Amino acid sequence: MRLKYIDILEELLLEELLKYITTEGMRTVGREVILLQEAITSLDNYRDFTKKAKSKSASESYIMPQEFRLNPHFDCSLLPTELEDYIHDQKEIEGEFLEILAFGCLRISRFGNKLWRRGSTVSLGRTFTPDYVKAFVERTGIRVTLASDRATASMISLYEAGFLSNVPTRIQLIALARMIKDHKLNLRQALTSVDGAFVKELPVYDSTTKNLAGHIDLLVLDGHVVVWDYKPEWEIKKWSPDPSSDISCNFVQFIPQVAAYALTLMHQLGLQGITCGIYNSEGSWEFDPTIVMRTLNADFNVNFPWEQFSFLNP
Repeated sequence: MRLKYIDILEELLLEELLKYITTEGMRTVGREVILLQEAITSLDNYRDFTKKAKSKSASESYIMPQEFRLNPHFDCSLLPTELEDYIHDQKEIEGEFLEILAFGCLRISRFGNKLWRRGSTVSLGRTFTPDYVKAFVERTGIRVTLASDRATASMISLYEAGFLSNVPTRIQLIALARMIKDHKLNLRQALTSVDGAFVKELPVYDSTTKNLAGHIDLLVLDGHVVVWDYKPEWEIKKWSPDPSSDISCNFVQFIPQVAAYALTLMHQLGLQGITCGIYNSEGSWEFDPTIVMRTLNADFNVNFPWEQFSFLNP
């Protein structure tokens, strides 16, 4: 069966794929139109190559295979047609097509924690004072949910005890993060236990510039499509703009990363209305990716790494 993204393969197979992946004994791939699965099969030592790449910690451009999974119990016909077709294509190849084509691309994950620390190209971490974060949240309409809030804590406890079932997605995710801290295990469980969750580790790729790629932690249908990203407490504390802060639910430094996932997916598939959320056991932030990116771009007169992508500068 020919896949929707075979046209991208035809264009990039030799020019991009063979440009970025060098392996010995690779079977020659002709220029004729071939099935996507055949192209991947021809890369007999692709997995060996990625295993070797793990040892090259100095290079952050290597692409590691992600654990793409689709919820087998979810009715994908409920999704926008473009997204349903795209997920179907990824299911056919287990998410590896974009893994290969994205080799050497700028990773969306670089828009997160590492962007703000001292010594980076931007290094704005110290600018994110508590006053700025509070004002940023208010100006962008971010919905902040704290697990320590009395009403929220009560709802979480009742949900965990099984006395409540119909609770918001954010409550389900916060409760799950309280039980499972490991990133991979958390997402595996979220895919099958959180209402409306339909896919995890979905690859996204800017097919226009062919220079931007990433993976979305979790996609949930909650009246509309929501991109959710899990940021464990240790990661928040490690990369906190304020090292003296004990706040584990300050997700400001990850806003561009998660917003970029949603904006890239919308650009890739021609969709609108996808929103974002970030969570851990301490709480969650929910926001509109367009509004937060527009605000960050306006607040700081610096050359952000996403400026080259027009759809990330709304």
